[in-house]
Amino acid sequence: MGKQLQECKEKGITTLVAYPERNSRAKQIDPAYYTDKFLYDAANDTYICPQGATLTTNGEWYDKKRKNRTSYQIKRYSTPQCKTCPVKHLCTSHYKLNK
Repeated sequence: MGKQLQECKEKGITTLVAYPERNSRAKQIDPAYYTDKFLYDAANDTYICPQGATLTTNGEWYDKKRKNRTSYQIKRYSTPQCKTCPVKHLCTSHYKLNK
């Protein structure tokens, strides 16, 4: 698709591309809590959330399957602190971080 967009640009054609809709839960996530805002600590294989909580993993890899797309593997990271976090409603809808 990038090639076609480049050709349009070279010909002076303005292109409009619709962004795919995300599920309604994802729309509620504050950008400050997107998963890329979680800091990875490679030495301990943990993540630190924007609120400072440490998310750990059991070390298992899980297959993430997508409709009509390539599947990939993830580890699940979590912390008990999520249950009482005052900004949980702003945070990710799940605590699965790709590695």
